Amino acid sequence: IPQVAVNMFPCFLSRTSVHTSQSNPVSVQILKLGESTAIECYIESLMNKRMWYKLNTDRRLQLVAFFDTTYNRSEISDKFRQRFSVQFDNINSHLSIFRVAAEDVGTYFCGALFLNDIRFGPGTSLTLKEKIIEKYKSGDGYRRISRALNIPGQTVLTN
Repeated sequence: IPQVAVNMFPCFLSRTSVHTSQSNPVSVQILKLGESTAIECYIESLMNKRMWYKLNTDRRLQLVAFFDTTYNRSEISDKFRQRFSVQFDNINSHLSIFRVAAEDVGTYFCGALFLNDIRFGPGTSLTLKEKIIEKYKSGDGYRRISRALNIPGQTVLTN
């Protein structure tokens, strides 16, 4: 896997003479432990080297997968190889995660390599959802509260 300079643009891609357009249709996915998911990315570009990176909750960037559309070859990093797979062609680059675990929480970015510069899309955040039952006396009943939890991170209340 080649060494490259990484430039992240959270909401847009820088433009050069080579046109690259990327999109992640869903910006946040909330899943339960053990569920499986696919994170979609569409790249319209002449750049044939593509990759997926994960920004974990400690703000560390990890290479998940690297692939080359010219040679129809892909490589998944050792840490992700057991439960991750990538499906790609000239436009689609979909990352599948099987049996989601707590360590999968983070933001996933698809990118395209141009010389030594990676152009990233906006990314998709993966969060875990855990149902919590809080018991308290309210008349003669109990109240159930469902919360979406970032592990570790902030708690977001949902219905």
